[in-house]
Amino acid sequence: IFPGIITSRKNQISLINALAFLKKDNVKFHCVLPGPIVDTAYFDELRRTIKKSDLEKDVTVPGPVPFEHLLSLYSECSLMVLTSLQETAPLVISEAMATGTPVIASQVSGIPYMISSEKSGFLINPNDPEQVASRVAILLDDNSLRKKYGEESRRIALSRWKSEVIVSNQLNEYAGLVT
Repeated sequence: IFPGIITSRKNQISLINALAFLKKDNVKFHCVLPGPIVDTAYFDELRRTIKKSDLEKDVTVPGPVPFEHLLSLYSECSLMVLTSLQETAPLVISEAMATGTPVIASQVSGIPYMISSEKSGFLINPNDPEQVASRVAILLDDNSLRKKYGEESRRIALSRWKSEVIVSNQLNEYAGLVT
């Protein structure tokens, strides 16, 4: 799964190029790209790349999906991949991690602070489809590693982003300012 708006900044085409390498290596996968299409020219290029790579049966672009459906997709998928060129601290990473889904994501902006590379997922160069394909193949091929990374992802999410933890941290910060 790669949730996000369909736009060049999210760089979904890089993931499609990575999936083309996996298809050549006979790796079985199905990729879902849920999200609103905000850049029709980029979406057209994405569709052409999917077709050119013979991935029409392997990639689904359903458009926007309700949050409940997105949570279901996280829970059902093997991993989440985010090949964005620019981000801050994407909510989709914390959502995926909270469901125990390992994450492969770009080494940009706040993402390296969210993922423990080679413990809860992988950090990648978003412009290196071969590296992306390699990391996806590692997690698709190794069920125990994928499960281990998923468990660590969930542990991290609960320790950092659970509402009770956030409120407690905020109250401690405020208490520190008062004293």
